[in-house]
Amino acid sequence: MNRHFQFAFVFLTLVGSATFALADRVNVSISGLKYSPGTVEVKVGDTVTWTNNDDREHTVTADDGSFESGTLKKGRTFSKTFSKPGSYAYGSDPSPRTRGVVVVAK
Repeated sequence: MNRHFQFAFVFLTLVGSATFALADRVNVSISGLKYSPGTVEVKVGDTVTWTNNDDREHTVTADDGSFESGTLKKGRTFSKTFSKPGSYAYGSDPSPRTRGVVVVAK
């Protein structure tokens, strides 16, 4: 019985570690004139994917010009892989109150 417990513990520890190590994609929903979550934290090399679930068209436009989705109609997505650490504020051109931030750590 004790041996089965040890095996289960080691297995779950390894699976938990692998799951955490593979968490390199973050999804952001655009709905109700807001990004959700509004702030995401990722690592260098991670990818953020925005999906427009709103009835209105939106963009995902970085304040510093480092990325631009173009117009996203309902159901469309835009993905960006971040290669440099920093804080990237962004918004939607048609909806200036729709704001978000991606924080990229080393």
